Amino acid sequence: MLVHGRNNYRRVAVVILYSLYKQMAFVTSLFLFNIVNGWSGTAIYDSWIMVGFNALYTFLPPIIYGFMEQDVRAETALSVPQLYGAGQRNENFNGVQLGVWLGNGL
Repeated sequence: MLVHGRNNYRRVAVVILYSLYKQMAFVTSLFLFNIVNGWSGTAIYDSWIMVGFNALYTFLPPIIYGFMEQDVRAETALSVPQLYGAGQRNENFNGVQLGVWLGNGL
């Protein structure tokens, strides 16, 4: 149970940050296009592209990441309690991490 909680915290943190990053990158392109276009409300992408972007980039990467990500084996995580310190200190999901991911989205 401890190993699952540790891995779950790491995975959920990355999925939330990835989702915010993806939206920041997508909305920034729409915002900049509207500035250049004189705030006319014209969309740069067709509606099916917007839906496909959100469905493809929101659904597949977290699923693949959830199946593939494991930084250490379960036996190692149980035998080295220092590995749980990152979760207790909120190192994977904090304001600095959020700023870095959103900055990359710009």
